Amino acid sequence: MDVKDVNLIELKNVKKSYDGSTYVIEDFSLEVKKGEFVTFLGPSGCGKTTILRLIGAQLVPDSGEILFDGEDISKKSEKELKNFITRIRRRQKK
Repeated sequence: MDVKDVNLIELKNVKKSYDGSTYVIEDFSLEVKKGEFVTFLGPSGCGKTTILRLIGAQLVPDSGEILFDGEDISKKSEKELKNFITRIRRRQKK
């Protein structure tokens, strides 16, 4: 697979519940390519902030994948995530 074909950010069938039974995000998928601009719009309580917290690794999804440059960050430990972010930042400076 060519690096240009990999999405910068990708969420695949992401689910998130705060109480273990009621999903605030259910089967959410998103692809963002390099250079794209994305906006989340919707009423209060529809899950916009939860999605952003999932993308920012402040929350862990109950299921699904969150990929950056094709690499799943949703299963990484805090240390692995910090190393991954450092690698991405170094690569962006080049």
